[in-house]
Amino acid sequence: MKHSLLWVLLGYWFIAPLAEGKSRQFKGITPTFYLNTTFGFSTYKSELVASNDTSTGLVYELGGYAGKEGTIGFALRTSTTATTFALNESSNAISWQDTILKYRFSYFYFGPLFTTLSYKVNNQGTDLIQASGSGIGGNLGALIPISKGALTLDIVSV
Repeated sequence: MKHSLLWVLLGYWFIAPLAEGKSRQFKGITPTFYLNTTFGFSTYKSELVASNDTSTGLVYELGGYAGKEGTIGFALRTSTTATTFALNESSNAISWQDTILKYRFSYFYFGPLFTTLSYKVNNQGTDLIQASGSGIGGNLGALIPISKGALTLDIVSV
Protein backbone atom coordinates (compact mmCIF):
# COMPACT_ATOMS: atom_id res chain seq x y z
CA MET A 1 0.00 0.00 0.00
CA LYS A 2 2.85 2.39 0.88
CA HIS A 3 4.56 1.72 -2.47
CA SER A 4 1.33 2.34 -4.41
CA LEU A 5 0.81 5.66 -2.66
CA LEU A 6 4.44 6.59 -3.35
CA TRP A 7 4.02 5.86 -7.10
CA VAL A 8 0.81 7.89 -7.24
CA LEU A 9 2.48 10.86 -5.55
CA LEU A 10 5.57 10.63 -7.77
CA GLY A 11 3.40 10.33 -10.88
CA TYR A 12 1.37 13.36 -9.86
CA TRP A 13 4.56 15.31 -9.07
CA PHE A 14 5.91 14.68 -12.60
CA ILE A 15 2.65 14.93 -14.57
CA ALA A 16 0.92 17.87 -12.84
CA PRO A 17 3.36 20.55 -14.12
CA LEU A 18 2.99 19.21 -17.68
CA ALA A 19 -0.81 19.20 -17.45
CA GLU A 20 -0.83 22.67 -15.91
CA GLY A 21 1.23 24.03 -18.80
CA LYS A 22 -1.03 22.30 -21.31
CA SER A 23 -4.21 23.49 -19.56
CA ARG A 24 -3.79 26.93 -21.10
CA GLN A 25 -4.50 25.27 -24.44
CA PHE A 26 -7.84 24.02 -23.08
CA LYS A 27 -9.30 27.43 -22.25
CA GLY A 28 -10.94 27.53 -25.70
CA ILE A 29 -12.75 24.21 -25.12
CA THR A 30 -13.88 25.00 -21.57
CA PRO A 31 -16.47 27.72 -22.17
CA THR A 32 -17.49 30.14 -19.46
CA PHE A 33 -21.14 29.20 -20.13
CA TYR A 34 -22.82 26.71 -22.44
CA LEU A 35 -26.28 25.40 -23.27
CA ASN A 36 -26.64 21.87 -24.60
CA THR A 37 -29.92 20.38 -25.84
CA THR A 38 -30.62 16.84 -27.00
CA PHE A 39 -33.81 15.42 -28.52
CA GLY A 40 -34.51 11.82 -29.41
CA PHE A 41 -37.06 9.12 -30.10
CA SER A 42 -37.26 5.63 -28.59
CA THR A 43 -39.68 2.73 -28.59
CA TYR A 44 -40.96 1.89 -25.13
CA LYS A 45 -42.63 -1.41 -24.27
CA SER A 46 -44.44 -1.39 -20.93
CA GLU A 47 -45.69 -4.57 -19.31
CA LEU A 48 -47.28 -2.48 -16.55
CA VAL A 49 -49.78 -0.81 -18.90
CA ALA A 50 -49.71 -3.68 -21.46
CA SER A 51 -48.79 -1.52 -24.43
CA ASN A 52 -45.89 -0.18 -26.47
CA ASP A 53 -45.37 3.07 -28.35
CA THR A 54 -42.76 5.60 -29.44
CA SER A 55 -41.64 8.17 -26.89
CA THR A 56 -39.73 11.43 -27.03
CA GLY A 57 -36.80 12.40 -24.87
CA LEU A 58 -35.49 15.88 -24.22
CA VAL A 59 -32.37 16.98 -22.33
CA TYR A 60 -31.42 20.55 -21.41
CA GLU A 61 -28.04 21.28 -19.85
CA LEU A 62 -26.73 24.65 -18.69
CA GLY A 63 -23.15 24.71 -17.49
CA GLY A 64 -19.79 26.35 -17.58
CA TYR A 65 -16.20 26.43 -16.40
CA ALA A 66 -14.46 28.85 -14.07
CA GLY A 67 -10.99 29.51 -12.77
CA LYS A 68 -7.88 30.86 -14.41
CA GLU A 69 -7.38 27.72 -16.49
CA GLY A 70 -11.05 26.68 -16.71
CA THR A 71 -10.50 23.72 -14.38
CA ILE A 72 -13.64 24.00 -12.23
CA GLY A 73 -16.92 23.16 -13.96
CA PHE A 74 -20.62 22.95 -13.13
CA ALA A 75 -23.74 21.80 -14.92
CA LEU A 76 -27.48 21.79 -14.30
CA ARG A 77 -29.17 19.10 -16.39
CA THR A 78 -32.87 18.27 -16.83
CA SER A 79 -33.86 15.13 -18.71
CA THR A 80 -37.46 14.16 -19.47
CA THR A 81 -38.96 11.21 -21.30
CA ALA A 82 -42.70 10.99 -21.87
CA THR A 83 -44.58 8.16 -23.55
CA THR A 84 -48.29 8.26 -24.36
CA PHE A 85 -49.76 4.87 -25.27
CA ALA A 86 -52.54 5.53 -27.79
CA LEU A 87 -53.86 1.95 -27.65
CA ASN A 88 -55.18 2.09 -24.08
CA GLU A 89 -54.91 5.80 -23.09
CA SER A 90 -51.98 5.29 -20.73
CA SER A 91 -48.83 7.31 -20.14
CA ASN A 92 -45.41 7.03 -18.60
CA ALA A 93 -43.22 10.02 -17.64
CA ILE A 94 -39.71 10.15 -16.15
CA SER A 95 -37.88 13.34 -15.19
CA TRP A 96 -34.31 13.70 -13.86
CA GLN A 97 -32.73 16.88 -12.49
CA ASP A 98 -28.95 16.70 -12.04
CA THR A 99 -26.48 19.08 -10.44
CA ILE A 100 -22.93 18.22 -11.49
CA LEU A 101 -19.62 19.60 -10.24
CA LYS A 102 -16.49 18.94 -12.31
CA TYR A 103 -12.76 19.23 -11.83
CA ARG A 104 -10.80 19.14 -15.09
CA PHE A 105 -7.30 17.70 -15.20
CA SER A 106 -5.84 17.92 -18.70
CA TYR A 107 -8.26 16.18 -21.10
CA PHE A 108 -10.26 14.47 -18.33
CA TYR A 109 -12.74 15.66 -15.71
CA PHE A 110 -14.49 14.07 -12.75
CA GLY A 111 -16.72 15.10 -9.86
CA PRO A 112 -19.82 14.47 -7.77
CA LEU A 113 -23.39 14.42 -9.07
CA PHE A 114 -26.56 15.15 -7.08
CA THR A 115 -29.86 14.08 -8.65
CA THR A 116 -33.62 13.96 -8.12
CA LEU A 117 -36.05 11.73 -10.00
CA SER A 118 -39.78 11.87 -10.64
CA TYR A 119 -41.61 8.87 -12.14
CA LYS A 120 -45.31 8.67 -13.01
CA VAL A 121 -47.37 5.92 -14.69
CA ASN A 122 -51.02 6.52 -15.58
CA ASN A 123 -53.38 3.84 -16.92
CA GLN A 124 -56.70 5.07 -18.35
CA GLY A 125 -56.88 8.06 -16.01
CA THR A 126 -55.74 6.21 -12.88
CA ASP A 127 -52.31 6.90 -11.39
CA LEU A 128 -50.61 3.52 -10.95
CA ILE A 129 -47.24 4.85 -9.81
CA GLN A 130 -46.20 8.29 -8.65
CA ALA A 131 -42.74 8.17 -7.10
CA SER A 132 -39.80 10.45 -6.53
CA GLY A 133 -36.34 10.10 -5.07
CA SER A 134 -32.87 11.52 -4.89
CA GLY A 135 -29.33 10.23 -5.07
CA ILE A 136 -25.64 10.99 -5.14
CA GLY A 137 -23.27 9.67 -7.75
CA GLY A 138 -20.31 10.55 -9.90
CA ASN A 139 -19.40 12.05 -13.24
CA LEU A 140 -16.41 11.15 -15.40
CA GLY A 141 -15.58 12.42 -18.84
CA ALA A 142 -13.13 13.72 -21.39
CA LEU A 143 -12.83 16.80 -23.59
CA ILE A 144 -11.21 15.97 -26.92
CA PRO A 145 -10.12 19.07 -28.88
CA ILE A 146 -11.47 19.29 -32.43
CA SER A 147 -10.69 22.44 -34.41
CA LYS A 148 -11.93 25.35 -32.24
CA GLY A 149 -14.30 23.21 -30.17
CA ALA A 150 -14.33 19.89 -28.39
CA LEU A 151 -15.96 16.50 -28.45
CA THR A 152 -17.29 15.65 -24.98
CA LEU A 153 -17.47 12.06 -23.72
CA ASP A 154 -19.50 11.95 -20.51
CA ILE A 155 -20.35 9.11 -18.10
CA VAL A 156 -22.79 9.59 -15.22
CA SER A 157 -23.56 7.04 -12.52
CA VAL A 158 -26.00 7.35 -9.63
